[in-house]
Parts: sequence; structure tokens; C-alpha cells
Amino acid sequence: MFFFFVGGVEQGAGRVLKEAAGRCLRCGGAADLVETEKVLKLFFVPVKRWPGKDPAYLCGEYPLRVWLTDG
Repeated sequence: MFFFFVGGVEQGAGRVLKEAAGRCLRCGGAADLVETEKVLKLFFVPVKRWPGKDPAYLCGEYPLRVWLTDG
């Protein structure tokens, strides 16, 4: 018998903290400041979510996230 496990942890954007807080590096459009979250997925279905460590800027036009750090 053969078992095949499909799963993993994905990092994504959560709720918006501040709209139009910065500029996108790629298109120059407005980027929102968002909370980050990690999502455990099994067979491409979200099972558990928990908060990430750092906020990020998220562009509305492109799936580009810029992570903020303390350094």
C-alpha cells in the first residue's frame, strides 16, 4: 500500500492594519500594511491559522509582499 501526503505551511496576508500606508516597489501604486499569518494546509485545504511575527506591505495590483524588520 502506498501513502502520499500533501501538505505544508504557507505564509499569507491577514487583516489590513492601514490602507495606502506605503508604495509598491514594482508598480509604484499604493500598498497596504497588513498582518501576516501562517496557514497549515493538508491536501490544499486550510486546517489551522496562527499569527506571523512581522507585518508586511501588500500591493493591491501584484502579489508582492515586502516584509518589515526591526533592522
